[in-house]
Amino acid sequence: MKIDETKMNHKDIRTLERRMGKPTVRNRNRPWKSILLIVIACSGFVHLSFAQPVISRATLPARPLSNIVDEHKIMLVGAGSSVPLPLYGKWADEYNRRTQAIQMGYVPMGTADGIAHLAHNVGDFGAGEAPLTPEQRKIGLSELPVAVIGIVPVYNIPDLHEDLRFSGEVLAEIFMGEIKSWDAKEIMRLNPGVRLPNLKIQVVYRPSGKGTNYVFTDFLSKTSVKFRQKIGTSVSPRWPIGVPAERSSDMADTVKGTPGAIGYVELQYAIQDKLAYASVLNRSGHMVKASSETISVACKQVESPMWDNFSASLTYAPGNDSYPITSFTWLYFRMGALHSERGKALVDLLTWILSTGQRFALQLGYTQIPAPLIDKAKKRLTSLQGQVVTGVHSSSRTEIDADPGNQAVCFLAFTPVEPINQASLGRPSPTTCRSQHDTSPPPQRSRSVMRPSASTSLGDKPSPHQLKARIFTTSFMTNIKDEMLQGALTLKLDSIDRKILRELQMDCRVSSAELGRRCQRTRMAILERIARLERIGAIRSYYARVNTRALGMIFTAIIRLSVNQEQVDELSVLLKSRSEVSEWLVGKELPPTFFIKAHFGSLDRLENLDNSLARYGARYVTIVLSSPVEHGVVGQPL
Repeated sequence: MKIDETKMNHKDIRTLERRMGKPTVRNRNRPWKSILLIVIACSGFVHLSFAQPVISRATLPARPLSNIVDEHKIMLVGAGSSVPLPLYGKWADEYNRRTQAIQMGYVPMGTADGIAHLAHNVGDFGAGEAPLTPEQRKIGLSELPVAVIGIVPVYNIPDLHEDLRFSGEVLAEIFMGEIKSWDAKEIMRLNPGVRLPNLKIQVVYRPSGKGTNYVFTDFLSKTSVKFRQKIGTSVSPRWPIGVPAERSSDMADTVKGTPGAIGYVELQYAIQDKLAYASVLNRSGHMVKASSETISVACKQVESPMWDNFSASLTYAPGNDSYPITSFTWLYFRMGALHSERGKALVDLLTWILSTGQRFALQLGYTQIPAPLIDKAKKRLTSLQGQVVTGVHSSSRTEIDADPGNQAVCFLAFTPVEPINQASLGRPSPTTCRSQHDTSPPPQRSRSVMRPSASTSLGDKPSPHQLKARIFTTSFMTNIKDEMLQGALTLKLDSIDRKILRELQMDCRVSSAELGRRCQRTRMAILERIARLERIGAIRSYYARVNTRALGMIFTAIIRLSVNQEQVDELSVLLKSRSEVSEWLVGKELPPTFFIKAHFGSLDRLENLDNSLARYGARYVTIVLSSPVEHGVVGQPL
């Protein structure tokens, strides 16, 4: 007898672990704080774009996406750096409780990608740790600081209990591959009395497009002439040695699991993952360890007394107690969008972040923006609302790209098909869809039909950071929301993501600690990955496989039934009311064909259901005698 699959929701991973051994199915109706469906109101070709936001690490979705769409709300979408990911997750939770009229969500993809999407009018705001370039400002982008962060050098030296100390010059030589061993004299000189092993240094770095790269290389360029000449300040430095770590959590994982490793990560990730991090020599000649206080001192030293340099570099700041690898994390926005209804909603969000939101930054261990700087930032925001910005596209719209192999392709914020590799934020990729200097209006398109043609692209070449979601066919545009949610979304999954998916398909009750052991990752990294897989739709829900014989259902039948188009909704309502039916599939051909899976305790029950279906047309019933594959795992051979 084939096993039934009954949908089961859960609040989060910890709740799932507590319920091991208790196959209770509950139907919750949780508020928007548990999961957000972001709806971008578009003024371009397609009216709606859908994405799921980043939630805090401990928060996982608890109900189907299709149940929570509300077109009357403004859903603000942000994308960018993973450095402030826990902070934006907390802000989303708290801000969305404040009002149901405006909701926000955040998708981590890297600083460069966040800015690139914003420059192409995808989404409402970006976030990252790199100041905007003059070219980006010319097309109407602007930024305001929303928190202060510190990047710390983290390391893994077995059986070392003392804290290490580094200078910028020594760190530069390590990351250029010139210092190769932990007992090198340059390191020993800065750490007298510390017994360092003769262990090879394993460099771990962030890949292209990351704000962490910008902050770290900015500091190294200020302290090492050789580093400045060979590599320089960039979001995409060309590291000569080492292995990449895609996300901040991956950096923490890799360093923690590799003896001899050294990397760089935001302070809160180091604290959360209990990584050793070093003190760093500052501009005044003092060794300073990162903390909320020393990071705040660096900010104040640079900003006072004017408090109006919103794009200032805070690295290598003066002051005895200044931590030298300090930076703002910025929120990027389009100035021309602030006059629209969505723009006013964004101003409301920014005002909240610069006031109430700062309290939550402090709770999570981030450093607050100093009060005088907040006052100036609010005044700047008010003045921007009063300006008339010309030559700038201010609408949030969904980009359309021609794809001869597809009936219709729509870009779904925000799942990158491939990463952006730029030498710096100010230099557009050769295959960028629209030049960052191009302020000409985009081509006009009909809103009624999505038909692929050469004219549907924004330029001669597709952009490498475009986001794709397949929409089935224009004849089903009336069901566009469901199609976009359930369509074939192009996902970017690495080998660890795929292993997590395989393991959860085999047993979704496996603990996060055990899953981390199997995947050779920390528990927190596994939780973050699961949350991301749920956000991008790779994991849609969790199921319990029930033995139907235990429920008195002794056989299974597959019923095939073709109906008229106008009968589809009516038949769906009927099937939902029948307890024997576990699932049904509907073919897209005309007329629509239903494939109904049902379980019965007697032939009388089968005959009863068959009689209910008789008025819809001819039925073809197949009794399932056996199921050789009880539960196949998608992505794994049988």
